[in-house]
Amino acid sequence: MRDFAELIEFLTDTMTMMTVYQPAIILHLLAREGVASRAALGRMLSGNEDWELEFWDRVLMDNPKRWLVGKHQILKYEKETQTFFLNFELIDVAAVDQAKAICEQKMEAWIQKLPAATKLLNLKAGDFIVS
Repeated sequence: MRDFAELIEFLTDTMTMMTVYQPAIILHLLAREGVASRAALGRMLSGNEDWELEFWDRVLMDNPKRWLVGKHQILKYEKETQTFFLNFELIDVAAVDQAKAICEQKMEAWIQKLPAATKLLNLKAGDFIVS
């Protein structure tokens, strides 16, 4: 497991965002003790829309997995159980809350950059958290 300060550094300094996937995935995992199934993450990315699950599963297993598991080693993926894990111990509650807040801020900033027509959807960071 990596030092949690490295996650904060990744979120604040390293992470680049063409889309909202990375902070949404990390936030989802932080809210679930660092563990989520591939299916749960795909469902979260789809906005809980069953008809889009296959598309979002492919999205999840492409760039987000390549960057968060491969290049930056923020996550681990267990192929046998199809489960994603944060590569950090979530012991420090204040640090976890800080990481959640950073994810939400990054997502809100990305949403604010969307074209005005898309903003009519009234997206907010909380929309990416699926129970």
